[in-house]
Amino acid sequence: MLRIPDLASAFKAGWFGLVSVLLGPFALWFIISAKLRRRNLLNTSPISGIGFFAGFLAFGGFLFFAPVHWSVLLTLYLVAALASTWALLRSDQANLFHLIGRGSGASIAEGAEASGKERAEAGRFNSLKTSLLAAALAIYPLIYILALLHNIGELDNFSIRLPSDVYTDGLLWMAYATPGVGLAGLAAWRASLKTSVRTLIYFYSAVLVVLAWIMVWERLDLFLAAQLQSAERNILFFPFRLEQAWRSGVKTFFYASAFLLGTGYLISAPRTGVFAKRSVFLGLPSLLLYLHMLFVLGDWNYYLAGMRERCFKSHRFSAYRFIASAQLVRTPRASSMPAMLEEWAELEYQAGNRIKAVSLLKAIAARSAGKAFYSKAGKRAQRSLDALAKADSSGAPSGVRPMQLDLPIIKTASYLDQEWYALLSAVAFLKPSWTDLELKKRLLELSNTVQLHLPRLDNVPELIPALRQLDLPVTTCFLTSARLKAALAAGHVPFLSLYGHWVPISGFDPGRDGFYYYSYGDSPGLDWF
Repeated sequence: MLRIPDLASAFKAGWFGLVSVLLGPFALWFIISAKLRRRNLLNTSPISGIGFFAGFLAFGGFLFFAPVHWSVLLTLYLVAALASTWALLRSDQANLFHLIGRGSGASIAEGAEASGKERAEAGRFNSLKTSLLAAALAIYPLIYILALLHNIGELDNFSIRLPSDVYTDGLLWMAYATPGVGLAGLAAWRASLKTSVRTLIYFYSAVLVVLAWIMVWERLDLFLAAQLQSAERNILFFPFRLEQAWRSGVKTFFYASAFLLGTGYLISAPRTGVFAKRSVFLGLPSLLLYLHMLFVLGDWNYYLAGMRERCFKSHRFSAYRFIASAQLVRTPRASSMPAMLEEWAELEYQAGNRIKAVSLLKAIAARSAGKAFYSKAGKRAQRSLDALAKADSSGAPSGVRPMQLDLPIIKTASYLDQEWYALLSAVAFLKPSWTDLELKKRLLELSNTVQLHLPRLDNVPELIPALRQLDLPVTTCFLTSARLKAALAAGHVPFLSLYGHWVPISGFDPGRDGFYYYSYGDSPGLDWF
Protein backbone atom coordinates (compact mmCIF):
# COMPACT_ATOMS: atom_id res chain seq x y z
CA MET A 1 0.00 0.00 0.00
CA LEU A 2 0.98 3.63 -0.42
CA ARG A 3 3.01 4.96 2.51
CA ILE A 4 3.25 8.67 3.31
CA PRO A 5 6.31 9.16 5.51
CA ASP A 6 6.11 12.92 6.00
CA LEU A 7 3.93 16.00 5.62
CA ALA A 8 5.48 16.99 2.31
CA SER A 9 4.57 13.65 0.76
CA ALA A 10 1.06 13.96 2.20
CA PHE A 11 0.64 17.36 0.55
CA LYS A 12 1.94 16.01 -2.72
CA ALA A 13 -0.28 12.90 -2.60
CA GLY A 14 -3.37 15.00 -1.90
CA TRP A 15 -2.46 17.48 -4.63
CA PHE A 16 -1.82 14.79 -7.25
CA GLY A 17 -4.95 12.90 -6.23
CA LEU A 18 -7.21 15.94 -6.58
CA VAL A 19 -5.72 16.90 -9.93
CA SER A 20 -6.06 13.35 -11.27
CA VAL A 21 -9.70 13.12 -10.19
CA LEU A 22 -10.70 16.59 -11.38
CA LEU A 23 -8.77 16.89 -14.62
CA GLY A 24 -8.94 13.28 -15.74
CA PRO A 25 -6.63 10.33 -15.31
CA PHE A 26 -4.34 11.29 -18.18
CA ALA A 27 -4.32 15.07 -17.78
CA LEU A 28 -1.16 15.23 -15.69
CA TRP A 29 0.77 13.12 -18.17
CA PHE A 30 0.84 16.15 -20.46
CA ILE A 31 2.52 18.12 -17.67
CA ILE A 32 4.95 15.27 -17.02
CA SER A 33 5.81 15.17 -20.72
CA ALA A 34 6.45 18.92 -20.83
CA LYS A 35 8.62 18.90 -17.70
CA LEU A 36 10.63 15.89 -18.85
CA ARG A 37 11.14 17.50 -22.24
CA ARG A 38 12.37 20.75 -20.65
CA ARG A 39 14.87 18.76 -18.59
CA ASN A 40 16.01 16.81 -21.67
CA LEU A 41 14.78 13.58 -20.11
CA LEU A 42 12.36 12.72 -22.89
CA ASN A 43 12.65 12.22 -26.60
CA THR A 44 11.50 15.43 -28.29
CA SER A 45 9.89 13.64 -31.25
CA PRO A 46 6.27 14.67 -31.86
CA ILE A 47 5.15 11.03 -31.80
CA SER A 48 5.16 10.92 -28.01
CA GLY A 49 3.04 14.09 -27.76
CA ILE A 50 0.60 12.78 -30.34
CA GLY A 51 0.40 9.51 -28.41
CA PHE A 52 -0.42 11.33 -25.15
CA PHE A 53 -3.06 13.43 -26.87
CA ALA A 54 -4.62 10.47 -28.71
CA GLY A 55 -4.74 8.42 -25.50
CA PHE A 56 -6.44 11.22 -23.60
CA LEU A 57 -9.03 11.77 -26.36
CA ALA A 58 -9.71 8.04 -26.67
CA PHE A 59 -10.28 7.62 -22.95
CA GLY A 60 -12.45 10.76 -22.79
CA GLY A 61 -14.50 9.63 -25.80
CA PHE A 62 -15.04 6.25 -24.16
CA LEU A 63 -16.22 7.87 -20.92
CA PHE A 64 -18.66 10.23 -22.60
CA PHE A 65 -20.05 8.04 -25.41
CA ALA A 66 -19.56 4.35 -24.61
CA PRO A 67 -22.75 2.22 -24.25
CA VAL A 68 -21.73 1.12 -20.76
CA HIS A 69 -23.64 1.66 -17.52
CA TRP A 70 -22.82 4.98 -15.88
CA SER A 71 -21.72 3.38 -12.58
CA VAL A 72 -19.20 1.16 -14.42
CA LEU A 73 -17.81 4.17 -16.28
CA LEU A 74 -17.52 6.14 -13.04
CA THR A 75 -15.67 3.26 -11.37
CA LEU A 76 -13.31 3.02 -14.32
CA TYR A 77 -12.72 6.78 -14.18
CA LEU A 78 -11.82 6.67 -10.48
CA VAL A 79 -9.58 3.61 -10.88
CA ALA A 80 -7.70 5.31 -13.72
CA ALA A 81 -7.34 8.46 -11.60
CA LEU A 82 -5.95 6.36 -8.73
CA ALA A 83 -3.48 4.68 -11.09
CA SER A 84 -2.41 8.08 -12.42
CA THR A 85 -1.91 9.39 -8.87
CA TRP A 86 0.16 6.35 -7.89
CA ALA A 87 2.34 6.78 -10.99
CA LEU A 88 2.87 10.46 -10.23
CA LEU A 89 3.97 9.71 -6.67
CA ARG A 90 6.90 7.66 -7.85
CA SER A 91 10.04 9.42 -6.67
CA ASP A 92 11.60 9.87 -10.10
CA GLN A 93 8.53 11.75 -11.34
CA ALA A 94 7.26 13.40 -8.15
CA ASN A 95 10.53 15.31 -7.84
CA LEU A 96 9.69 17.13 -11.05
CA PHE A 97 6.79 18.90 -9.36
CA HIS A 98 7.04 21.86 -6.99
CA LEU A 99 3.66 22.72 -5.52
CA ILE A 100 4.84 26.18 -4.48
CA GLY A 101 6.96 28.17 -6.90
CA ARG A 102 10.58 28.83 -6.07
CA GLY A 103 10.17 32.58 -6.54
CA SER A 104 7.61 32.86 -3.73
CA GLY A 105 9.71 31.07 -1.14
CA ALA A 106 10.13 27.36 -1.73
CA SER A 107 8.13 24.34 -2.77
CA ILE A 108 5.99 22.51 -0.23
CA ALA A 109 8.41 19.64 -0.30
CA GLU A 110 11.41 21.91 0.16
CA GLY A 111 9.61 23.93 2.85
CA ALA A 112 8.69 20.76 4.75
CA GLU A 113 12.18 19.32 4.46
CA ALA A 114 14.07 22.53 5.26
CA SER A 115 15.47 22.64 8.73
CA GLY A 116 14.83 25.38 11.28
CA LYS A 117 18.41 26.55 10.82
CA GLU A 118 17.86 27.15 7.11
CA ARG A 119 14.70 29.11 7.84
CA ALA A 120 16.56 31.30 10.32
CA GLU A 121 19.47 31.88 7.95
CA ALA A 122 17.25 32.68 4.97
CA GLY A 123 15.26 35.21 6.98
CA ARG A 124 12.43 35.08 4.41
CA PHE A 125 9.84 32.98 6.22
CA ASN A 126 7.01 34.10 8.44
CA SER A 127 6.18 32.79 11.84
CA LEU A 128 3.19 30.60 12.60
CA LYS A 129 1.34 33.59 14.04
CA THR A 130 1.76 35.56 10.80
CA SER A 131 0.64 32.60 8.70
CA LEU A 132 -2.50 32.13 10.79
CA LEU A 133 -3.31 35.83 10.54
CA ALA A 134 -2.85 35.78 6.77
CA ALA A 135 -5.11 32.71 6.48
CA ALA A 136 -7.79 34.45 8.52
CA LEU A 137 -7.61 37.62 6.41
CA ALA A 138 -7.85 35.56 3.24
CA ILE A 139 -10.56 33.03 4.12
CA TYR A 140 -12.95 34.72 6.57
CA PRO A 141 -14.22 37.36 4.07
CA LEU A 142 -14.96 34.66 1.50
CA ILE A 143 -16.83 32.58 4.07
CA TYR A 144 -18.96 35.58 5.01
CA ILE A 145 -19.74 36.27 1.34
CA LEU A 146 -20.81 32.64 0.87
CA ALA A 147 -23.12 32.96 3.88
CA LEU A 148 -24.71 36.06 2.37
CA LEU A 149 -25.21 34.26 -0.93
CA HIS A 150 -26.82 31.42 0.96
CA ASN A 151 -29.38 33.93 2.26
CA ILE A 152 -29.78 35.65 -1.10
CA GLY A 153 -33.57 35.51 -0.80
CA GLU A 154 -33.45 37.78 2.24
CA LEU A 155 -31.00 40.10 0.51
CA ASP A 156 -33.57 40.74 -2.21
CA ASN A 157 -35.64 42.49 0.44
CA PHE A 158 -32.66 44.41 1.82
CA SER A 159 -33.59 47.37 4.00
CA ILE A 160 -32.58 49.04 7.26
CA ARG A 161 -34.65 46.33 8.95
CA LEU A 162 -32.59 43.49 7.48
CA PRO A 163 -33.36 40.30 9.46
CA SER A 164 -30.62 39.57 11.95
CA ASP A 165 -30.21 35.96 10.80
CA VAL A 166 -28.70 37.22 7.52
CA TYR A 167 -25.57 38.67 9.11
CA THR A 168 -25.46 36.50 12.23
CA ASP A 169 -25.56 33.43 10.01
CA GLY A 170 -22.40 34.73 8.34
CA LEU A 171 -20.71 35.03 11.73
CA LEU A 172 -21.71 31.46 12.57
CA TRP A 173 -20.27 30.24 9.26
CA MET A 174 -17.01 32.01 10.11
CA ALA A 175 -16.95 30.30 13.49
CA TYR A 176 -17.55 26.91 11.88
CA ALA A 177 -14.73 27.60 9.40
CA THR A 178 -12.20 28.41 12.15
CA PRO A 179 -10.65 24.89 12.23
CA GLY A 180 -10.21 25.05 8.47
CA VAL A 181 -8.60 28.47 8.72
CA GLY A 182 -6.22 27.12 11.34
CA LEU A 183 -5.28 24.18 9.13
CA ALA A 184 -4.74 26.48 6.16
CA GLY A 185 -2.48 28.72 8.26
CA LEU A 186 -0.54 25.73 9.53
CA ALA A 187 -0.16 24.41 5.98
CA ALA A 188 1.11 27.79 4.78
CA TRP A 189 3.59 27.92 7.66
CA ARG A 190 4.83 24.38 7.10
CA ALA A 191 5.11 25.06 3.35
CA SER A 192 7.15 28.19 4.09
CA LEU A 193 4.75 30.24 2.03
CA LYS A 194 5.80 33.85 2.17
CA THR A 195 2.82 35.79 3.52
CA SER A 196 2.72 39.44 2.53
CA VAL A 197 0.40 42.00 1.02
CA ARG A 198 1.29 40.70 -2.42
CA THR A 199 0.32 37.19 -1.35
CA LEU A 200 -3.12 38.40 -0.24
CA ILE A 201 -3.55 40.30 -3.52
CA TYR A 202 -2.56 37.18 -5.44
CA PHE A 203 -5.02 35.13 -3.38
CA TYR A 204 -8.04 37.31 -4.08
CA SER A 205 -7.02 37.71 -7.72
CA ALA A 206 -6.67 33.93 -8.01
CA VAL A 207 -10.18 33.46 -6.57
CA LEU A 208 -11.55 35.88 -9.17
CA VAL A 209 -9.66 34.12 -11.98
CA VAL A 210 -10.99 30.68 -11.00
CA LEU A 211 -14.51 32.07 -10.64
CA ALA A 212 -14.26 33.79 -14.04
CA TRP A 213 -13.21 30.58 -15.82
CA ILE A 214 -15.99 28.62 -14.14
CA MET A 215 -18.48 31.26 -15.29
CA VAL A 216 -17.12 31.04 -18.86
CA TRP A 217 -17.62 27.28 -19.06
CA GLU A 218 -21.03 27.45 -17.38
CA ARG A 219 -22.17 29.97 -19.98
CA LEU A 220 -20.75 27.76 -22.75
CA ASP A 221 -22.61 24.80 -21.26
CA LEU A 222 -25.88 26.74 -21.33
CA PHE A 223 -25.26 27.84 -24.92
CA LEU A 224 -24.49 24.32 -26.17
CA ALA A 225 -27.45 22.88 -24.26
CA ALA A 226 -29.68 25.43 -26.02
CA GLN A 227 -28.29 24.33 -29.39
CA LEU A 228 -28.88 20.65 -28.55
CA GLN A 229 -32.31 21.01 -27.06
CA SER A 230 -33.94 17.87 -25.74
CA ALA A 231 -37.21 17.04 -24.07
CA GLU A 232 -35.38 14.86 -21.53
CA ARG A 233 -34.86 16.67 -18.24
CA ASN A 234 -35.51 13.90 -15.76
CA ILE A 235 -32.52 11.56 -15.88
CA LEU A 236 -32.13 10.19 -12.35
CA PHE A 237 -29.59 7.68 -11.09
CA PHE A 238 -31.01 7.44 -7.58
CA PRO A 239 -34.30 8.13 -5.76
CA PHE A 240 -35.10 11.84 -5.76
CA ARG A 241 -33.80 12.74 -2.28
CA LEU A 242 -30.61 10.76 -2.76
CA GLU A 243 -30.19 12.35 -6.18
CA GLN A 244 -30.36 15.81 -4.60
CA ALA A 245 -27.71 14.90 -2.04
CA TRP A 246 -25.52 13.34 -4.73
CA ARG A 247 -25.64 16.38 -7.00
CA SER A 248 -25.02 18.78 -4.14
CA GLY A 249 -22.05 16.74 -2.88
CA VAL A 250 -20.45 16.38 -6.32
CA LYS A 251 -20.76 20.09 -7.11
CA THR A 252 -19.35 21.04 -3.71
CA PHE A 253 -16.38 18.71 -4.15
CA PHE A 254 -15.54 19.83 -7.69
CA TYR A 255 -15.95 23.57 -7.12
CA ALA A 256 -14.20 23.57 -3.73
CA SER A 257 -11.31 21.59 -5.17
CA ALA A 258 -11.17 23.90 -8.18
CA PHE A 259 -10.71 26.93 -5.93
CA LEU A 260 -8.18 25.09 -3.77
CA LEU A 261 -6.00 23.90 -6.64
CA GLY A 262 -6.48 26.98 -8.81
CA THR A 263 -5.58 29.48 -6.10
CA GLY A 264 -2.65 27.34 -4.96
CA TYR A 265 -1.32 27.23 -8.51
CA LEU A 266 -1.67 30.98 -9.05
CA ILE A 267 -0.40 32.12 -5.64
CA SER A 268 2.86 30.30 -6.26
CA ALA A 269 3.60 32.52 -9.26
CA PRO A 270 6.89 34.36 -8.57
CA ARG A 271 6.03 37.41 -10.68
CA THR A 272 2.98 39.23 -11.98
CA GLY A 273 3.80 38.21 -15.55
CA VAL A 274 3.88 34.54 -14.56
CA PHE A 275 0.59 35.03 -12.70
CA ALA A 276 -1.02 36.41 -15.88
CA LYS A 277 0.31 33.52 -18.00
CA ARG A 278 -0.92 30.97 -15.49
CA SER A 279 -4.32 32.67 -15.40
CA VAL A 280 -4.69 32.13 -19.15
CA PHE A 281 -3.39 28.56 -18.99
CA LEU A 282 -5.89 27.78 -16.22
CA GLY A 283 -8.67 27.87 -18.82
CA LEU A 284 -7.88 24.37 -20.11
CA PRO A 285 -7.79 22.67 -16.67
CA SER A 286 -11.00 24.44 -15.67
CA LEU A 287 -12.65 23.18 -18.88
CA LEU A 288 -11.57 19.60 -18.13
CA LEU A 289 -12.81 19.99 -14.58
CA TYR A 290 -16.22 21.22 -15.74
CA LEU A 291 -16.58 18.44 -18.35
CA HIS A 292 -15.74 15.75 -15.81
CA MET A 293 -18.16 17.24 -13.30
CA LEU A 294 -20.90 16.95 -15.95
CA PHE A 295 -19.85 13.35 -16.51
CA VAL A 296 -19.93 12.45 -12.80
CA LEU A 297 -23.28 14.20 -12.30
CA GLY A 298 -24.73 12.45 -15.35
CA ASP A 299 -25.56 15.76 -17.06
CA TRP A 300 -23.61 14.64 -20.12
CA ASN A 301 -26.57 12.35 -20.87
CA TYR A 302 -28.60 15.48 -21.67
CA TYR A 303 -26.11 16.19 -24.44
CA LEU A 304 -26.51 12.63 -25.68
CA ALA A 305 -30.28 13.13 -25.74
CA GLY A 306 -29.91 16.38 -27.71
CA MET A 307 -27.51 14.74 -30.17
CA ARG A 308 -29.88 11.80 -30.58
CA GLU A 309 -32.88 14.03 -31.35
CA ARG A 310 -30.85 16.15 -33.78
CA CYS A 311 -29.63 13.02 -35.57
CA PHE A 312 -33.22 11.78 -35.82
CA LYS A 313 -34.46 15.04 -37.33
CA SER A 314 -31.55 15.20 -39.78
CA HIS A 315 -32.04 11.53 -40.80
CA ARG A 316 -28.62 10.38 -39.58
CA PHE A 317 -30.07 7.13 -38.37
CA SER A 318 -26.81 5.21 -37.86
CA ALA A 319 -25.59 7.86 -35.43
CA TYR A 320 -29.06 7.92 -33.88
CA ARG A 321 -28.98 4.18 -33.20
CA PHE A 322 -25.51 4.37 -31.63
CA ILE A 323 -26.44 7.25 -29.30
CA ALA A 324 -29.79 5.67 -28.42
CA SER A 325 -28.10 2.39 -27.49
CA ALA A 326 -25.57 4.30 -25.35
CA GLN A 327 -28.36 6.14 -23.53
CA LEU A 328 -30.32 2.97 -22.99
CA VAL A 329 -27.37 1.24 -21.30
CA ARG A 330 -25.99 4.25 -19.41
CA THR A 331 -29.24 5.34 -17.76
CA PRO A 332 -31.62 2.36 -17.76
CA ARG A 333 -33.66 3.73 -14.83
CA ALA A 334 -34.35 7.11 -16.42
CA SER A 335 -38.07 7.79 -16.70
CA SER A 336 -37.63 9.18 -20.22
CA MET A 337 -36.41 5.82 -21.55
CA PRO A 338 -39.87 4.57 -22.68
CA ALA A 339 -40.31 7.68 -24.86
CA MET A 340 -36.90 7.10 -26.43
CA LEU A 341 -37.68 3.42 -26.98
CA GLU A 342 -40.99 4.30 -28.65
CA GLU A 343 -39.18 6.70 -30.99
CA TRP A 344 -36.55 4.08 -31.79
CA ALA A 345 -39.16 1.36 -32.34
CA GLU A 346 -41.01 3.72 -34.70
CA LEU A 347 -37.83 4.28 -36.70
CA GLU A 348 -37.08 0.58 -36.99
CA TYR A 349 -40.66 -0.29 -37.94
CA GLN A 350 -40.83 2.30 -40.70
CA ALA A 351 -37.37 1.25 -41.90
CA GLY A 352 -38.62 -2.33 -42.28
CA ASN A 353 -36.63 -3.73 -39.35
CA ARG A 354 -39.63 -5.46 -37.83
CA ILE A 355 -37.66 -7.85 -35.57
CA LYS A 356 -35.77 -4.97 -33.95
CA ALA A 357 -38.99 -2.97 -33.58
CA VAL A 358 -40.67 -5.91 -31.83
CA SER A 359 -37.74 -6.30 -29.41
CA LEU A 360 -37.92 -2.60 -28.53
CA LEU A 361 -41.68 -2.79 -27.97
CA LYS A 362 -41.15 -5.78 -25.69
CA ALA A 363 -38.55 -3.78 -23.76
CA ILE A 364 -41.11 -0.98 -23.25
CA ALA A 365 -43.73 -3.46 -22.04
CA ALA A 366 -41.24 -5.11 -19.67
CA ARG A 367 -40.08 -1.78 -18.21
CA SER A 368 -43.67 -0.67 -17.68
CA ALA A 369 -44.75 -3.71 -15.68
CA GLY A 370 -46.19 -2.58 -12.34
CA LYS A 371 -45.03 1.06 -12.71
CA ALA A 372 -47.66 3.77 -12.86
CA PHE A 373 -45.39 6.29 -14.61
CA TYR A 374 -44.82 3.90 -17.52
CA SER A 375 -48.37 2.55 -17.78
CA LYS A 376 -49.50 4.47 -20.88
CA ALA A 377 -46.33 3.68 -22.80
CA GLY A 378 -46.63 0.05 -21.76
CA LYS A 379 -50.24 -0.19 -22.94
CA ARG A 380 -49.36 1.39 -26.30
CA ALA A 381 -46.50 -1.06 -26.75
CA GLN A 382 -48.69 -4.03 -25.81
CA ARG A 383 -51.40 -2.97 -28.30
CA SER A 384 -48.75 -2.77 -31.03
CA LEU A 385 -47.38 -6.19 -30.08
CA ASP A 386 -50.89 -7.71 -30.13
CA ALA A 387 -51.58 -6.20 -33.57
CA LEU A 388 -48.27 -7.48 -34.91
CA ALA A 389 -48.99 -10.94 -33.51
CA LYS A 390 -52.36 -11.05 -35.33
CA ALA A 391 -50.86 -10.18 -38.70
CA ASP A 392 -50.33 -13.19 -40.97
CA SER A 393 -47.51 -13.61 -43.46
CA SER A 394 -49.19 -11.10 -45.80
CA GLY A 395 -49.48 -8.61 -42.96
CA ALA A 396 -53.28 -8.63 -42.92
CA PRO A 397 -55.20 -9.49 -39.73
CA SER A 398 -58.90 -10.31 -40.15
CA GLY A 399 -58.72 -9.83 -43.93
CA VAL A 400 -57.67 -6.17 -43.72
CA ARG A 401 -54.64 -5.53 -45.87
CA PRO A 402 -52.16 -2.63 -45.77
CA MET A 403 -53.36 0.43 -47.66
CA GLN A 404 -51.23 3.37 -48.76
CA LEU A 405 -52.03 6.49 -50.75
CA ASP A 406 -48.99 7.98 -52.46
CA LEU A 407 -49.58 11.57 -51.34
CA PRO A 408 -46.90 13.96 -52.63
CA ILE A 409 -45.05 16.31 -50.32
CA ILE A 410 -45.66 19.94 -51.29
CA LYS A 411 -42.63 22.14 -51.88
CA THR A 412 -41.94 25.03 -49.53
CA ALA A 413 -43.79 28.27 -50.38
CA SER A 414 -44.03 31.52 -48.43
CA TYR A 415 -47.77 31.89 -49.00
CA LEU A 416 -48.67 28.48 -47.49
CA ASP A 417 -49.22 27.47 -43.89
CA GLN A 418 -49.34 23.89 -42.66
CA GLU A 419 -53.12 23.63 -43.21
CA TRP A 420 -52.74 24.55 -46.90
CA TYR A 421 -49.72 22.26 -47.27
CA ALA A 422 -51.88 19.37 -46.03
CA LEU A 423 -54.81 20.29 -48.29
CA LEU A 424 -52.68 20.73 -51.43
CA SER A 425 -51.01 17.36 -50.88
CA ALA A 426 -54.47 15.79 -51.22
CA VAL A 427 -55.24 18.00 -54.23
CA ALA A 428 -52.02 16.97 -55.97
CA PHE A 429 -52.88 13.31 -55.38
CA LEU A 430 -56.45 13.60 -56.69
CA LYS A 431 -55.58 15.94 -59.61
CA PRO A 432 -52.20 14.65 -60.86
CA SER A 433 -52.67 16.31 -64.29
CA TRP A 434 -52.76 19.85 -62.90
CA THR A 435 -49.68 21.96 -63.45
CA ASP A 436 -48.30 24.38 -60.89
CA LEU A 437 -49.51 27.31 -63.01
CA GLU A 438 -53.07 26.00 -63.19
CA LEU A 439 -53.11 25.35 -59.45
CA LYS A 440 -51.87 28.89 -58.71
CA LYS A 441 -54.62 30.37 -60.89
CA ARG A 442 -57.24 28.59 -58.82
CA LEU A 443 -55.55 29.67 -55.60
CA LEU A 444 -55.56 33.32 -56.76
CA GLU A 445 -59.34 33.14 -56.94
CA LEU A 446 -59.32 32.25 -53.24
CA SER A 447 -56.79 34.94 -52.35
CA ASN A 448 -58.10 38.05 -50.60
CA THR A 449 -55.41 40.27 -52.19
CA VAL A 450 -53.97 40.76 -55.67
CA GLN A 451 -50.90 38.88 -54.56
CA LEU A 452 -51.29 35.26 -53.57
CA HIS A 453 -52.36 35.37 -49.93
CA LEU A 454 -54.59 32.48 -48.87
CA PRO A 455 -57.21 32.62 -46.10
CA ARG A 456 -56.88 30.48 -42.98
CA LEU A 457 -58.50 27.06 -42.87
CA ASP A 458 -59.50 26.81 -39.25
CA ASN A 459 -62.95 25.20 -39.50
CA VAL A 460 -65.09 23.04 -41.77
CA PRO A 461 -67.14 26.03 -43.16
CA GLU A 462 -63.88 27.54 -44.43
CA LEU A 463 -62.54 24.27 -45.77
CA ILE A 464 -65.51 23.17 -47.90
CA PRO A 465 -65.60 26.30 -50.19
CA ALA A 466 -61.86 25.93 -50.81
CA LEU A 467 -62.29 22.30 -51.80
CA ARG A 468 -65.19 23.10 -54.15
CA GLN A 469 -63.18 25.93 -55.73
CA LEU A 470 -60.50 23.33 -56.44
CA ASP A 471 -63.11 21.01 -58.09
CA LEU A 472 -62.82 18.40 -55.37
CA PRO A 473 -65.96 16.58 -54.21
CA VAL A 474 -66.23 16.58 -50.43
CA THR A 475 -68.45 14.80 -47.96
CA THR A 476 -68.52 15.61 -44.25
CA CYS A 477 -69.22 12.86 -41.76
CA PHE A 478 -68.26 11.54 -38.36
CA LEU A 479 -65.12 9.50 -38.97
CA THR A 480 -64.69 6.00 -37.61
CA SER A 481 -61.99 3.44 -38.17
CA ALA A 482 -64.21 1.52 -40.61
CA ARG A 483 -65.01 4.66 -42.66
CA LEU A 484 -61.34 5.62 -42.83
CA LYS A 485 -60.43 2.15 -44.12
CA ALA A 486 -63.27 2.23 -46.66
CA ALA A 487 -62.21 5.65 -47.96
CA LEU A 488 -58.59 4.54 -48.35
CA ALA A 489 -59.69 1.37 -50.17
CA ALA A 490 -61.75 3.51 -52.58
CA GLY A 491 -58.80 5.84 -53.28
CA HIS A 492 -60.32 8.78 -51.43
CA VAL A 493 -58.36 11.01 -49.05
CA PRO A 494 -59.72 11.18 -45.50
CA PHE A 495 -59.10 14.67 -44.15
CA LEU A 496 -59.44 15.35 -40.44
CA SER A 497 -58.40 17.79 -37.75
CA LEU A 498 -55.81 16.05 -35.60
CA TYR A 499 -54.11 17.75 -32.64
CA GLY A 500 -55.50 21.12 -33.81
CA HIS A 501 -54.32 20.84 -37.46
CA TRP A 502 -55.83 19.48 -40.66
CA VAL A 503 -54.00 16.39 -41.88
CA PRO A 504 -54.57 13.99 -44.83
CA ILE A 505 -54.72 10.30 -43.93
CA SER A 506 -52.37 8.45 -46.27
CA GLY A 507 -52.59 4.82 -45.22
CA PHE A 508 -53.50 2.06 -42.80
CA ASP A 509 -51.04 -0.38 -41.22
CA PRO A 510 -52.65 -3.57 -39.87
CA GLY A 511 -49.41 -4.57 -38.17
CA ARG A 512 -49.73 -1.73 -35.70
CA ASP A 513 -53.49 -1.21 -36.16
CA GLY A 514 -52.96 2.46 -36.90
CA PHE A 515 -53.31 5.10 -39.61
CA TYR A 516 -50.55 7.11 -41.26
CA TYR A 517 -50.86 10.83 -41.94
CA TYR A 518 -48.72 13.63 -43.32
CA SER A 519 -47.86 16.30 -40.77
CA TYR A 520 -46.60 19.70 -41.90
CA GLY A 521 -44.90 22.22 -39.68
CA ASP A 522 -41.44 22.59 -38.18
CA SER A 523 -40.54 18.98 -39.03
CA PRO A 524 -42.86 17.75 -41.84
CA GLY A 525 -42.98 14.02 -42.31
CA LEU A 526 -44.96 10.84 -41.98
CA ASP A 527 -46.49 10.03 -38.60
CA TRP A 528 -49.19 7.71 -37.34
CA PHE A 529 -51.96 7.44 -34.77
